[in-house]
Parts: sequence; C-alpha cells; structure tokens
Amino acid sequence: MKKLFTILSLTLFLGFSGCKQPDEKLEDRLDGLWNITHYENVKIFNDGTVEIVAEADNAGYFNFYRDYLDLSVFDFQYTANGNTNSGAGLYYMIDDHAKRFIIIGGECIGCDIAYTIEENKKNRQVWSTYDLEQQGLATDFVYRQTFVLER
Repeated sequence: MKKLFTILSLTLFLGFSGCKQPDEKLEDRLDGLWNITHYENVKIFNDGTVEIVAEADNAGYFNFYRDYLDLSVFDFQYTANGNTNSGAGLYYMIDDHAKRFIIIGGECIGCDIAYTIEENKKNRQVWSTYDLEQQGLATDFVYRQTFVLER
C-alpha cells in the first residue's frame, strides 16, 4: 500500500509539474505606453573614462502596439540636451531568450539596431546599445545609449 501511495504521489507530482503556464511573451508585456524615466548617452574611452554626451530624466516615451498584420511596432519621442528624437511605425522583434530588443531596419535598409535588455520586469525595462555610427568608426572610444522605461 505504501509503495502504491508513493508511485501515485510521484505520478501526480510529475504530471502537474508539467502544467506550468508559459511565461508571458515580452512583446505582449510591452504593449502600451512606457515613459522614458532616464535617458543617457555616454562616450566610453579605451582607458575606461566616461564622458556624458546627453542625459535626461522624464525624457519622453515609447508606445508599443500591433499593426494590422499583427506585427510588433512602436513609436517613440524623447528629448535630451535640447535635441528631440522621434520615430513612428518602426518594426521590432525580441530574441527567443528576451535578451535583445531589435529595431528592424533602424534608419535604413539593413541597419538593424540591437539593444541589450539589461533589466526585464513587468513595469520596468532597461535597455542599452553600443553605437558605432556616432563615433565615425573612431578607435579610441565607443558610445553607449541607455533607456530606462517605466509604466
């Protein structure tokens, strides 16, 4: 009887442990308006020193939604150091492990921009990218752009 109870318990445990609900996809969690609570663009030199190029709190927003084909799309606008950047109807994807946010096409065909998802919480996201375009292919520094998004 004890052996039967053990087998039955083990069977039920293994059966229900396989019923875990899948995690909500990041694309679905992103849908809606996110505030850019902090924006930072820094220049990082080879010797490790950092120079702040642009920085702003409450800089703007990202708005994520699905288009008529059910593709992931976003609009954004932010202002830092008096310069406003914006875009509308940009397509994006997120890698299978929710570690990269990829803007498809970026500012030109074949110019995808990948952001590393450094923090991935329900109401807070932190994304960074290293930008080679801004530096004009200089070899003594690189730019890092970081967005902190919150609902």
